[in-house]
Amino acid sequence: MDQSSKEQNITLPVAKPIAQYDSICTQYQMREDDESIPMFDYSQETWLFTNGLTNGYAGRQNKMMGNTPDGKISWFGPLRYPTIYHGHVDDGGQLAPGVNEEFMTEGRYREELITAYKMPFMYILSPVDINYAKPYGQVHPSEPTQTFNVQQVSFFDESDIEQMYNGNPTYVLNQTPKHTIETYTKKVLGEYYYIRDLADYSGADVSNSCELNETCLHIYRTDYPDITTFTLRNTNDYSAPNKPIFMDFSGFEYVADNRFGEVRNFVDYTLEVVEGPSIVGQKVEGRLITNKAIDNAEKPHMNRYDGSYISPSALTKVTPTAEGTYKVQLTITDAVMRTTTATITFTIGPNGGPGAPDGGGEYGSCAVNITTNATQTIQSSPADISPVFEISSII
Repeated sequence: MDQSSKEQNITLPVAKPIAQYDSICTQYQMREDDESIPMFDYSQETWLFTNGLTNGYAGRQNKMMGNTPDGKISWFGPLRYPTIYHGHVDDGGQLAPGVNEEFMTEGRYREELITAYKMPFMYILSPVDINYAKPYGQVHPSEPTQTFNVQQVSFFDESDIEQMYNGNPTYVLNQTPKHTIETYTKKVLGEYYYIRDLADYSGADVSNSCELNETCLHIYRTDYPDITTFTLRNTNDYSAPNKPIFMDFSGFEYVADNRFGEVRNFVDYTLEVVEGPSIVGQKVEGRLITNKAIDNAEKPHMNRYDGSYISPSALTKVTPTAEGTYKVQLTITDAVMRTTTATITFTIGPNGGPGAPDGGGEYGSCAVNITTNATQTIQSSPADISPVFEISSII
């Protein structure tokens, strides 16, 4: 927080770094695979339609299936376990405390000890051609292979989205597509989320370039937006009503680009008079494009994602029409509907001016104000999924 912010009567909630969460997900137990999606065994009962997730037939992979045009074996186990980081590991990101634990899981050659989140995902791939698939052979002689990790919709509630992805749960659960998976014989196996969609709508990043073994995934969680400064302009005249009172603000958002390379570099802002003898409810609203080339020095672990914003100088003002004390709230909302707020006070009249210092803490010491009742919808993912040629490039 800058010095001018400290000298004014402000409340500046700053998004709490995820790495500071003490203990979460403690209610989870290991969820066993209930075989809701059977392993592909070359029968029609294991040949899958995925309702928009893939164009071709799919199958749940097991170690008897090859998955590349040259017949190379890739064994990911019946379940995959996401490993959660706060920021990229090569940017200084760390495993999120309280989220991960060590346990034994099946790797390609043997059981191995991994550190992973407790909720597994089922691994499926497409296309699977029942006329060509055979043990240790090609899945299809000519088409590229796509791979997907899915889990049942019923496994997720709002707390999972908050804890696993640090997303706005209302927005994520409303926006993420649900895919009905059924067999070739029309047996419905339930509704499923695709893990990358959950991450995209949460502002997170995902990768399966896992160094532990082929059974894990990486999820890189990003932060709610930060308001780093929110100040009253020194040139303001507080002596009488009907004079514009200008405010300036700045900060960062951290939404990761999604799998289609879309740059989600914007925030929406609202300045609203929330208390005062007049103009309560008056708002100034707009959208700011953020600069992804500028990093937040306070959060080096977010440097692959952060984008700075600064207020438009001519627009961020309110005009009180009566003497008295006013409180103005600033709301910053990022591209995935994660919201942070801050407030500032001032007095209009002969002895008017910025509010007295409130003794607030330094930058980063305030708790985050997480708003989950999203009021608008932002579509951020195209409907079509382009095929890829390498297993490692799709989660």
